[in-house]
Amino acid sequence: PSVANKEIEERMAEGTANRTVAATKMNATSSRAHTVVELTLTQKIKTGGANMTKTSVVNLVDLAGSERAGSTGATGATLKQGAAINKSLSALGNVIAALAAQSEGGSRKIVVPFRDSSLTMILKNALGGNSKTVMIAALSPASVNYDETLSTLRFADRAKQIKTKATVNESPTDKLIRELKQENDKLKKMLEGGVIDQSMVKDDDEDDISDEEVQARLQALMDENNAEKTSMEQEWKTKLEEAQKAIEALKAEQTRKQEMMKTTPHIMNMNEDEQLVGMIVYFFEEGKENKVGTKEADPPNDIVLSGLEIDSTHCTITHSAGKLLMVVGDEAKVYVNAEYVTGKLELMHGDRLLLGTNNLFTVVNLESGRRRKRRG
Repeated sequence: PSVANKEIEERMAEGTANRTVAATKMNATSSRAHTVVELTLTQKIKTGGANMTKTSVVNLVDLAGSERAGSTGATGATLKQGAAINKSLSALGNVIAALAAQSEGGSRKIVVPFRDSSLTMILKNALGGNSKTVMIAALSPASVNYDETLSTLRFADRAKQIKTKATVNESPTDKLIRELKQENDKLKKMLEGGVIDQSMVKDDDEDDISDEEVQARLQALMDENNAEKTSMEQEWKTKLEEAQKAIEALKAEQTRKQEMMKTTPHIMNMNEDEQLVGMIVYFFEEGKENKVGTKEADPPNDIVLSGLEIDSTHCTITHSAGKLLMVVGDEAKVYVNAEYVTGKLELMHGDRLLLGTNNLFTVVNLESGRRRKRRG
């Protein structure tokens, strides 16, 4: 994060220094990649006792120019870089053409191919979102660069046809509170200035009323707006406090769970997707018998599973004296380390436990792991 202009300039200079350049027949310092500098500006305002934060993103983009291999004389890695530049610029051109067609209107639904390139994904919000976009086209007056200049002008002309509108995103509650405050400020100025618009406080079929009555009605309207604004601010504050409490409770539960995983035997799910591994964890307290099965069991199971080949009483797992003892139910399908098991057995640290056909867990019991290590 940067807080001063100098720091921003230093970051931009650092990005410029990291640019990849190479010499070609057309340019001694030809850019071999696009350069994108993203500035996130955060403004914090305190209004009416409430803190408001506005955030905007500025993308400064230096596009590498399109190249013709015959003109640049590029070979090897430089030639490949030029091909990649042309590919991304072609994708950007397709996006600009689609956005320009959207701006023209029409009943035909147009899909904008933002996903075709990393460049277009980065510039998605700048091109077709809630934004203002300015493009500066660099041209060459030399006749040998006629084709490149014409291509650049066409590119810029298509970009010019895109219509974007920048608006401040705000929640409906914030918007209503702001409008109520603005209306109250307007009413207050009317009362102070003596210029009163009776249409704001009287019905269409009502005759003219006295200034005193108008002022009384304006004051009543202001009081009503203030009461509504205060109520909404309080409701918003209450919701915010509830959300913060929920987040704190979730963090506390996650911390408790992480601490328990260090000391308490448990099983956790396995998945082919690494991000889903360990998302489901079942702990086993000392001396408690944990029944495992479907939700139809009576009395209810401690660990409820679903899926193919899961019985109502599939098995029981008990934590006793540092051991995890499992008793397999009659005809239940249970596999430990890919071996079909029945009866009673001890689950060891690191065992792979498959219940049914699709509930796969790994056993974590550090005490049994230490015992196994001592035996080894």
